Amino acid sequence: SSSGRNWITGYWSPRHRGFCSIKGSYEFFRHWTVSLRERYQYTYHAEKHVTRYYANRTKVEKNGTRNKDKIIGGFNRQMLRSRVEVGWSRNRSPWEPFVSVEVFNDVKYNFAQDQIRFSIGTDYKLNDHNVIGLSYRYKRAEDADSDDEEVGQLVKASYTFKF
Repeated sequence: SSSGRNWITGYWSPRHRGFCSIKGSYEFFRHWTVSLRERYQYTYHAEKHVTRYYANRTKVEKNGTRNKDKIIGGFNRQMLRSRVEVGWSRNRSPWEPFVSVEVFNDVKYNFAQDQIRFSIGTDYKLNDHNVIGLSYRYKRAEDADSDDEEVGQLVKASYTFKF
């Protein structure tokens, strides 16, 4: 037994995710659309054995010596993700800009707000089946404890093929 502290290496854990969504939209002022998407998302994080090392020198162990692995137990998260989006489109223009806000509510904890994402971007319609997109996403600093992604800013490039 040791009185020394431990440090844990960075790790990645496999997870399994499923979701179900429903979306409704309403067109106003000819070229503007507001939509609401509700998504129930279930994520299971599998149990993981994580490598630990001693961080302080003691009489028995040396700094950096491997300790017993730490077991991080499996757990699940259930979220209701509510997104409101306002977009603009015109028949003769291939550009479709949008702005959205998405709120994550934790179903297991009485729908407590977990995080908020703000996005702005545009899609460019190449033809009836192919769309490319570019957007910017901001996630608030208060939401830094989320497992899925880091706090801060993200630039996203996308390609969509529609059947």
